[in-house]
Amino acid sequence: MITTLKKINNMNKRCLFVIIICWGTITASAQTLFTYGKYSVDAKDFLKVYNKNNSQKAANKAKAISEYLDLYINSRLKIREGYERGYDTLPQVKTEVDNLRAQIVENYMTEPEMLSRLNKEAFQRSLKDIHVAHIYISFKNGNGVIDTTAAKHKAEEILKQLQKGDDFLTVAQQSSDDPSAKTNKGDMGFITVFTLPYEFENIIYSTPVGKYSQSYRSKIGLHIFKVLGERKAMGKIKAQQILLAIPPGSDEATKKQIATLADSLYKRIIAGDNFEKLATAFSNDYVSAASGGNMPDISVGQYDLQFESMLWSLPKDGAVSKPFNTSHGYHIVKRILLKPVITDPNNKANQQELQQKISADGRWKSSQDFIYDKVTKKVGVKKFPYQDAVLWALSDSLLEYKPVSIGNSMSN
Repeated sequence: MITTLKKINNMNKRCLFVIIICWGTITASAQTLFTYGKYSVDAKDFLKVYNKNNSQKAANKAKAISEYLDLYINSRLKIREGYERGYDTLPQVKTEVDNLRAQIVENYMTEPEMLSRLNKEAFQRSLKDIHVAHIYISFKNGNGVIDTTAAKHKAEEILKQLQKGDDFLTVAQQSSDDPSAKTNKGDMGFITVFTLPYEFENIIYSTPVGKYSQSYRSKIGLHIFKVLGERKAMGKIKAQQILLAIPPGSDEATKKQIATLADSLYKRIIAGDNFEKLATAFSNDYVSAASGGNMPDISVGQYDLQFESMLWSLPKDGAVSKPFNTSHGYHIVKRILLKPVITDPNNKANQQELQQKISADGRWKSSQDFIYDKVTKKVGVKKFPYQDAVLWALSDSLLEYKPVSIGNSMSN
């Protein structure tokens, strides 16, 4: 390795002049710049790396290239030495390389055009809350068996009822497979951007007020949505709560005892007792109780409908609700601060928050699908006819080191 380095250094001065002279045309050729052992590096590759890492123009171009060439040579030698010593087989190194590769791939799978569109879309949707109702038809029948044909037939019958003018909420209460529809008639309350999966959000935000959607097929069943109304987005609320949970199977005496405790805590709060101390001492929401009852900022569509209705009905900061009951138990909530929705499209903090949510949301996959479609169209990729079963069997055999077992499908 040392001998190789000496040979390279002796060659540097001869090649450096050639590199500078050929600066304008070198990218069109593959002139060998130096060799080390059985490996070689051409001038084109070196200049590509140099230009990438030295975007600013140097005062002395020849000196800058010469100094970078020394670094480049040392780097290539160290990498080769690492391979020869087997460093690339070490578990820790392999993990780091895999992580780096994943980060690089993620960067290449980011399309600025699509990301900008998703950002604008999320911002526009964040300005509006939509009141929506939902009918769900499960693919599982009453016996717990998957029956997509029966589910599709049921959805068609429901759509016929709606077309005749039957009330959506009544139909939801009678026919929806969502257990909560028996009491809430499918009314989901208000939702906003990021409340629901992206595919549901797209349907709802593209459905006019007073209209219902066609059935949408998900992995678990069919869905029909109706937009009951819309309003200017309410923003977020910072709140505190005390939850007195009702244990499953509690009798009426136990429920009454919990309700009495809720009333007594409310009276103490109204009389001036400290809400945070009472939340820490009594609340069964152990996460918020640990911080004096403080909850993360709340947007619409995140919690139980009764809970949100009570919270958003509080008239001002500092207002405290009377005890109210939900499926979780008795709640007392206090409005700390209303945070209005941000309407400035140039607000950097809001744009960053939206982008973070987009990256963690299902809509990010649509961005990658967009890139895939764009690339395949650009390079003219064509899909040859094949049977899915054959392809999956072949891929499984390769991954699991097993012989292909696909019956007669292979001959088709």
